[in-house]
Amino acid sequence: MDTLLKQTIHQLIDKCEDIHQLTHIKLLLESARTATSVVQEPAIQYGTPTIKQVQREVASLVDEEHDIDFLNNIKNELDPDFVDNFENLSPEDREELLELINEPADKDIITHEEYLKATARWRTS
Repeated sequence: MDTLLKQTIHQLIDKCEDIHQLTHIKLLLESARTATSVVQEPAIQYGTPTIKQVQREVASLVDEEHDIDFLNNIKNELDPDFVDNFENLSPEDREELLELINEPADKDIITHEEYLKATARWRTS
């Protein structure tokens, strides 16, 4: 799966001719890499890179990445046929989804005492 995904991303990189999009992807990959490592290579680059140079750099960074979810997000960023279903939602559904996303993680959690009180009738047989 990892190899097939990376091959697909490499194909999308080769097809991409938008240097701004590739640079954006490169920055995403570099930020993920620096977040997980202490050693960083110097980021000195003189002159304006060509599209082929950026494509090679992005492809190299993709090869070093192992997070499948992150790679899938990169693939979706590069894929011109990818449809973000969020944009196709009705305004009501979009609002409901955003409310669920922003809902506190502990919203439905009760204390141990509340649990004991709620289940007391089943334990008193």
